Amino acid sequence: MCIKTFRNSVSPYKDHELSKQEILHTFGLNEIGMVKAVVGRNRESVIEDFYYQYELLYNEVTSVFPGILKLIVTATLVTRAAGAGELDTEQAYHLSDLYIRECENTQDIDALHSLTYTMVVDFATRTGSRKLRAGRN
Repeated sequence: MCIKTFRNSVSPYKDHELSKQEILHTFGLNEIGMVKAVVGRNRESVIEDFYYQYELLYNEVTSVFPGILKLIVTATLVTRAAGAGELDTEQAYHLSDLYIRECENTQDIDALHSLTYTMVVDFATRTGSRKLRAGRN
């Protein structure tokens, strides 16, 4: 929903339709920061369109599987922490995207909790390994 909302509201102000990858690179920022990251002019209009599109699409969503929001919030936090821990930004966003896509296919709460745990351990291991290879603790 967020990707579709962002694409629908921002693409008319760009010279092309934003790709999923371009949109994912803005994740972790709030909606104003996301808009600023990709639009030079007409930011206020884009933000107004974003909120309008969000309301339209929100009404299409009937319910969210309980653990999905927790995983998405956790993915955002570990992606930011991994970046601060010197994990390559592209790798961190790619990992986050992989785990979020996997969570979209999960309909069992226990499997979702397990996926969240695995994601956190994966990010921590990769960040820690990178620091160790660099000779830092």
